[in-house]
Amino acid sequence: MARVKHPPSRGAAGAAHRQQQQRQQQQQQQQQESQHTEASMHLAAGSRPRGAPGGPPGRRQRAHPGVKALKEIRKYRNTTELLIPRSPFFRLVREVAQKFTPPYAGMYR
Repeated sequence: MARVKHPPSRGAAGAAHRQQQQRQQQQQQQQQESQHTEASMHLAAGSRPRGAPGGPPGRRQRAHPGVKALKEIRKYRNTTELLIPRSPFFRLVREVAQKFTPPYAGMYR
């Protein structure tokens, strides 16, 4: 037969434990209240809390290397825009083609 687990009885030991927990909670509350009053005193003196906006902007966090390049690649993949304008590209192709064609190629047309 399986063993049955019984909840602890609320006797003298349970009451002492509850009292100890209540004391700890009260101490924690008092510490928190004292911290809040210290913080309000600092605010009254003219300083602002850490997370509050305002003041001079700090340095922005740098992105990891290559993140910007990957973002540009994704952008240009989705567009049909020419990366090199048409006329400069056409001039470049004509120049390269002239370098590789023999000088007498156009003479016998």
